[in-house]
Amino acid sequence: MSSTQEAEPPSRLAFTSIYLTRTQVSLVGKNGLIGLPRILGSKTSTHQAIVQVMGTAMRIKAEIIEDKFSKLPELRRTLLLYTQTRLSYVGQLAACNRQHKIEKRLARWLLLVQDCLAVEELPLTQEFIANMLGTNRAGVTIAAGRLQKAGIISYTRGSITVLERTRLEQMSCECYDLMRQEQQRLFGDLYCQTYKKYEKAC
Repeated sequence: MSSTQEAEPPSRLAFTSIYLTRTQVSLVGKNGLIGLPRILGSKTSTHQAIVQVMGTAMRIKAEIIEDKFSKLPELRRTLLLYTQTRLSYVGQLAACNRQHKIEKRLARWLLLVQDCLAVEELPLTQEFIANMLGTNRAGVTIAAGRLQKAGIISYTRGSITVLERTRLEQMSCECYDLMRQEQQRLFGDLYCQTYKKYEKAC
């Protein structure tokens, strides 16, 4: 296997949003990959992947990963487990957007983005966040203002800094914990290596 570029440590990889008709249905960061339809036998997808934060990533030709997928059982198992986490994510996200208030959804989304980037300062605008959450900017402004007033985050134009992650987790809906528990259940020690900065159980 070969990559075209690896200029920065993996912890600083960009995060990418997966869209279906302009609605975000998934997040991919340093711990994931895009292009799952190829390992499932399809050469096209109805989804669009857009890089939201600048960074570096590794790339491999689809033909190579397809070949290795068929020949290496451990790689095949890992990719299928990852696919299961993505499916669980999409289902949980749909329920979350339907049932939970904007403040809890914002907290959940900030936690997921921080997991992708592994940094405290997140280069995000309120307009961008509103698009990601499928809501209006005014709602995000109010929700972010409450989190900032509580001392959980600090917001300046184009940037949000997570000050108290534990309290942000407490403010989030249960969806974040459910997503995290599913990943930990499927990947065990590998999950802990990825999230040991945040995961007390690891």
